[in-house]
Amino acid sequence: MEPRTVTRIRLRPATLARYHRRERSRARNQTPARETYRDRVPQDESVSRQRFARYVARALADARDRGMTDSAIYKATGVSPATFHRWQNADFRTAPDLGKVATFCEGLGVPVEPALRALGLEAGRDDPSPDPTLDPDIRRIARILSDPNVSNEDKALVREMIRMVADRVTVTKPRS
Repeated sequence: MEPRTVTRIRLRPATLARYHRRERSRARNQTPARETYRDRVPQDESVSRQRFARYVARALADARDRGMTDSAIYKATGVSPATFHRWQNADFRTAPDLGKVATFCEGLGVPVEPALRALGLEAGRDDPSPDPTLDPDIRRIARILSDPNVSNEDKALVREMIRMVADRVTVTKPRS
């Protein structure tokens, strides 16, 4: 077999400029950097059903490795064997009841969050906790730093001033 030769293509400066301009003008995704491709793609209902079925199958296999039978799993979780076997076989039309999923996971000693992610949900999405109360000055600084109309130089100045104040403040431990 002959070695392949790689051909390098040279682009004219005008073509490169068009390419870079197009890249800069492209809409940027505002998703976190540590997110996976799966988190960015909307989940199809059948895909989430299969993921949840695999999760339930692993949880049941772990429980059976510990010597639990279907009746012992029912006693520990309160979820009937017919229900968790339907979950295991992905034989359900609507999403499982989140209360049942939570008690099933807690009864088997497995985390709830992966089950909710498999269903395409996030833990706590239904009952968001309120934001902690912030000092009005801190809220104002946060608004300034997140405002797209404030220049980057002004934001850098605010950050530098916050760092200077934070370095100046010394934390003293209360005497017992």
